[in-house]
Amino acid sequence: VFWLHNFAYPDASSFTGCDAVVVPSDFSREHYRHAIGLNCIALPPVVDLSRVVVDRPGGGKYLTYVNPIPEKGVFLFARIVAALGERRPDIPVLVVEGRGRADWLRRCGLNSANTTSVFRMPNTSDPRNFYHVSRLLIMPSVWQE
Repeated sequence: VFWLHNFAYPDASSFTGCDAVVVPSDFSREHYRHAIGLNCIALPPVVDLSRVVVDRPGGGKYLTYVNPIPEKGVFLFARIVAALGERRPDIPVLVVEGRGRADWLRRCGLNSANTTSVFRMPNTSDPRNFYHVSRLLIMPSVWQE
């Protein structure tokens, strides 16, 4: 059984010899059926709610963005941060690193002198660490998910 979690396979040859290919959503199943004629089984991931639900009386304070890489919309996010720096510097922004590091914002041309309210959190295996301090989570992904 092959557990498939991305859209990176251009043909079905990688799955020769697999008894089944499992994907996390109907969207993924339909994508692979149309793209390469692969029949998959959609099995949504099991979510342990105790790992994603946080109790935050009073709410969080950050506008939070996770995994700053091009596929996850880092260029768009950099423009949002730049606009906030000009118009609403009072809104704190939290960048949670994943495969990408916070330096992607600089690589996108963001001037750090104008964005003093941007904070960084290293990669974490427990999303409650950033959910707890977040007021709003932004996900400007520019690829299929």
